[in-house]
Amino acid sequence: MGQRRIRCLKALGHTNIVCYDTNIEAAKNVAKKYNTDHSNFVIHYDMMDNVMMVCTPPLTKQKYIDFADYHNIPCFIEADIKCYEGNYYPSSTMRFHPAIQKIKKALEDNMLGKIYTFSYHMGQHIKDWHPNADYSTYYAVQKESGAAREMLCFELSWLSYFWGKPTDIKGFIRKTLNDSDILADDVYASVVTFNKAYDMVGTVLIDIVSRPAVRELRIVGEKGILLWNWRDNFFSIQHNDCKEELFQIPHYLSEEGYNQNIPEHMYIEETKAIISNIQNNQNSVFYNHEEEKAVIDMLYKIEIGQTIKNKTKIERNDYK
Repeated sequence: MGQRRIRCLKALGHTNIVCYDTNIEAAKNVAKKYNTDHSNFVIHYDMMDNVMMVCTPPLTKQKYIDFADYHNIPCFIEADIKCYEGNYYPSSTMRFHPAIQKIKKALEDNMLGKIYTFSYHMGQHIKDWHPNADYSTYYAVQKESGAAREMLCFELSWLSYFWGKPTDIKGFIRKTLNDSDILADDVYASVVTFNKAYDMVGTVLIDIVSRPAVRELRIVGEKGILLWNWRDNFFSIQHNDCKEELFQIPHYLSEEGYNQNIPEHMYIEETKAIISNIQNNQNSVFYNHEEEKAVIDMLYKIEIGQTIKNKTKIERNDYK
C-alpha cells in the first residue's frame, strides 16, 4: 500500500516524497524503484509543510500518528480494524470507485424509490491479494489482523456512504480453509442495520476464499432492483415492468499484478481529496472519525456475538 500511495502522489505531480520502512533495505529498494528519497524516520524540516501517509499493517499505526501529532504534520492512514488516538484522516477508498459514485447518484435521484433491503458479497482468495507476499509473516493471514476482519470494515465504510452509519450487526464467523499458512478466520457472514432513522437492513458476506474474486451488490427498491458486478463496466436496474436499464461506468486501469477490477484511479482520487482537505485546512469531508468508529464497532460486535455463541455451545455440550 505504501508503494501504491507513492504512485498516487507521483500521478498527482508530487515529487518531494520520502519513504520509510522498518526494513531499511526495503525502503532503499522502493526509493530506487520510484526515484524518491528514503529516511530512517528522523524528522526533516521540509516535512513540516507536507503530509504523512501511514501505510503499515493493521494495529501498527499508533506510533506514527503520535509522531505526526508531535511534529504537527497532517496524517492519513490506510483502513484499519481499530480506531487510534490523535489526529488523522481515515481512509475509505471505495467511496472513490466510479461504480460506487454512480450508484450513489442513482439512489439520490430516487431511481429505485423507497429502498427495502440489499445484499452484498465481497470475496477474494487471500493468496491472490498482493503479488510476492511472504505468507510466513503476512499480517493478513494472522488471527488478530486477518484479511476478513479488515475487509468487513473496508466494505462497511462505503456501504455507510449509501445508508448512513451502521448501528447493529449479527452473524457468523468461520475458518474454512485447510491451509497451515492461514491462521485467520476467512468467512464473516452478517446481517447489518444502518441508520436508525432510515432503518436499512441487509446482508454482508465477506470471505477470503473466493476464486475468482467477486464483488456483487443487489439493492431492492419499490421501483425495481439494482445489480452491480465489479467485473462489468456497468450496473443495471431491472424495473418492475421487467425492462432493464444499463448505466455505464468509466473504466480505469489497474496496476500490473493486481486484480483488473481494482483501478488505481480510486486510490489517486482519494489521495487527491486528502491533500485538498489538508491544503484547505478541513476535516475529512468524505469519511470522518465518527463514521470510522461506527464501522469498527460492528467488527467488535459481531466477534463478541460469536464468542458468546461459542461459549454457550460449549456449555450446552458439557451439560449433555
